[in-house]
Amino acid sequence: MDISWDSERYLNIYTNTGGGAFGYVPDLPSSGIAGQPSDRVVVDWRVFGEGGEYGWPLDLGHVLVHEVGHYLGLYHTFAGGCEDDCTASGDLICDTEPHQLPTRECLDQEECDTIDPVSNFMNYSWEICMNRFTPEQVRRMRCTLEQWRPDLGRPSQPCSSLCPGDFDGNGIVDGEDLGGLFISWGEYSGLLPCADLNMDGSISGADFGLMMLAWGPCPVDPCIGVDCDDGDECTVDYCVAGNCVHAQIEECGGVCGSKSAGNCDEVNETPGCNDAECCTEICMIDPYCCLVVWDIVCRNKALSGDYPGCND
Repeated sequence: MDISWDSERYLNIYTNTGGGAFGYVPDLPSSGIAGQPSDRVVVDWRVFGEGGEYGWPLDLGHVLVHEVGHYLGLYHTFAGGCEDDCTASGDLICDTEPHQLPTRECLDQEECDTIDPVSNFMNYSWEICMNRFTPEQVRRMRCTLEQWRPDLGRPSQPCSSLCPGDFDGNGIVDGEDLGGLFISWGEYSGLLPCADLNMDGSISGADFGLMMLAWGPCPVDPCIGVDCDDGDECTVDYCVAGNCVHAQIEECGGVCGSKSAGNCDEVNETPGCNDAECCTEICMIDPYCCLVVWDIVCRNKALSGDYPGCND
């Protein structure tokens, strides 16, 4: 039985066990799937939304962001490994650095002698580290909307509040907003008003029902004003649903000048380097080198001749 909404006009998102994956799409839109009943995004319900059952590092809803990236035509950043021609291989995006393997945790692994795109939504990093698409990824997604999904959604008026039903943006859904809904009552074509809460092209009893469900003060982010910094340089600290999470970086903990660390002029997976003076000087301006991994950037600084502490 087909339970999808019109796949040409709506992004259908399903939550189930994900078929053994955290999430997936059946195929990229250019394959011809766009607009078909099977055109959808599937996300394991245990990682869905903020504070999903699986917990950190899958607790910020970024699995959905990642899968919608596929839905809009993006490959993984690690597709194709260290291929040289970014226009014909890899993820076909020239402003994402190539890397051989998915990034784990928040660690830059440097397999292709370039900085891995740890913060990119199309990688496999911890969700706390994912925060960006590149300009060319955005361009590809816009192109996908224009070429493969031209009827997806409809433009709507800029609304003053992210709280559904709060049309005047005063932080509460009340009688003034209800009056705005009644003034907008009826069918619409083209630009949708903010009062069309279910975005079906008309202001009707369905929108009135949604407004009643939202009646009263708008929800407040429980993480506003919460400081989760525990002072530990080897944890990534952040807030979820008002609670602090302290994610331990497994490979962190190396001390500048540690005998167990690799040499400062070589790329190695152990934070810090065994030349204390050089290591300390570089890590004062680039703490990543000593807290996460001594990567190619750290090595190049050590060999640059710009740091007296690194000169023999």
